[in-house]
Amino acid sequence: MALEISLKLLSIFISLLILFNAILIRKIVGTWLFPATLFSLFWFVFTFFPLILMFEVPINPWAVGYISLLVIVFSWTFIFFNWKKAFQNNLDKPPSDEVYDTNLLRVTLWFSILISIVSSIKVMLVQGFSLSELYEDIVLVAAKYAVSRYASDVIYSAYGPLSLGFAYLAVLIAGLIFGSTHSSSRKKWVLLAFLPSIIIMVTQSAKGSFFGSIFYFLGGILVTSIQQNKLLLFKANILRIIAKIGSFSIGLFIFSLMSRGLQDEKDVGGFLEKLRFLLASYFFGHLYNFSEWIGVYWDGFNNSKFDISHYYYGFYTFTSIYRFFGYQKVTPDAVYDEYNNIQEQMESNVFTIFRGMIMDFGIFGTVFFIFVLGLLLHLCFYVFLNSRKPIISLTITMFMLVVFYYSFIISVLTWNIVPFILILFMFLLKFNSYNFVLKKTI
Repeated sequence: MALEISLKLLSIFISLLILFNAILIRKIVGTWLFPATLFSLFWFVFTFFPLILMFEVPINPWAVGYISLLVIVFSWTFIFFNWKKAFQNNLDKPPSDEVYDTNLLRVTLWFSILISIVSSIKVMLVQGFSLSELYEDIVLVAAKYAVSRYASDVIYSAYGPLSLGFAYLAVLIAGLIFGSTHSSSRKKWVLLAFLPSIIIMVTQSAKGSFFGSIFYFLGGILVTSIQQNKLLLFKANILRIIAKIGSFSIGLFIFSLMSRGLQDEKDVGGFLEKLRFLLASYFFGHLYNFSEWIGVYWDGFNNSKFDISHYYYGFYTFTSIYRFFGYQKVTPDAVYDEYNNIQEQMESNVFTIFRGMIMDFGIFGTVFFIFVLGLLLHLCFYVFLNSRKPIISLTITMFMLVVFYYSFIISVLTWNIVPFILILFMFLLKFNSYNFVLKKTI
């Protein structure tokens, strides 16, 4: 027991090094709104809180140490660029409300919301559910849909990608408009962009799309804040926005968990215990799963339940791109088959993005890959700051937050719809940049 506590305390100390890394880089560049600091903050949260809130669960400190190494290697690629000059050039950008608060983007926003909602309804109708069932007992419908998905009995159609793709496109546009407009009433209406992903979550018991939508949206606020030279992260209005979104998201998330058996639990104590188990499984299982997996990896997968064919040369990191070029490797619906039940307190098949990277590139190859990734994302951010009307670099900078968020789960490029939506968004921004479009709405 004493050894386990010592290892846990060591892991917590290593996690704190990620926070110290973020603070140091923030002191150098002068802002938290920066790739290196944001990635560090994400991974401080992804490691520190699981370690603290599940203190009784053993952890391999080498796993936390390896993650910390990757975060630090990623972060310090920022030193190759002249950030003082870049932030100075950023001041030459036109006002963001003139560029993004346009009729074209607003019409496209409402169009995307409509297509996504209609497609989501069609998804449920294709599965055999009726509109009356959706109205009368949406929790039961979501539970049945979840059972069908895990049993691989879902009937796939074009409506699924359409509903998800336009839900993401809506929040991408909404983030830009929300961060640009000066009208509080417009900001409230723009928040309707979350309606499609909320519908997907409550009808299909699919929580990932909703939380992903939050970070697509925040990506828009990030780039517009930087374009307006608002470089403070921890200020009152931002904290209020985060608190409101967080409270609303937690409420919706708990409601969506009702389809996982909570609706049948009559005892308050039993309900709270099941809820604790589900919350721990969703938010803390990644670190403990990765800890076990990497220990088995270093041991050569001897007598292991894990997949031992672990070199795929980029497939798990760039699945959607591989599939675009016709690569036929089949993966389970949930990417990995192995579900870990961790001391009867968490059950999850989430192993972080780093399992896929190691399977693709190996231990040392992953360190090199994360270095290249950090270099490219900092280069992209550097180009974004220096460009007067950025499009590609702006899109990637927005998408960067989504990559950071999903990194505790898996590579966001696992999903085929993501590259398509990003390319579509770039074309939309290009068309929006023409002079006949850039007219502020009345």
